[in-house]
Amino acid sequence: MLENSKDYWNNEYWEDNIKNNKTDFMKDNWMEKYSEKIMEAESKKAIDLGCGIGQDTKWLLHKEFDVISCDISDTA
Repeated sequence: MLENSKDYWNNEYWEDNIKNNKTDFMKDNWMEKYSEKIMEAESKKAIDLGCGIGQDTKWLLHKEFDVISCDISDTA
C-alpha cells in the first residue's frame, strides 16, 4: 500500500505503529530542542501538517500559538 494513501495511514500505520506500540508519542519533545528559535516567531501562528495524534500541536498550543492542524488520516 502506498504510504501517501489515506487507507495506509488509517489502517496499516495506525495498527502497526501507534495502536500496538508502547511508545508514548505525546512525550516526544523534539520541538523543545528548538524552543528558543520557535518562540522568536512574530505571529505565533503555526500549521501542523501531518499532525498525527497531535503532540506537536499540543506543544505549540501550550506555548500560546494559534495552530491549524490537519492530517490525511481520519484515525489520527
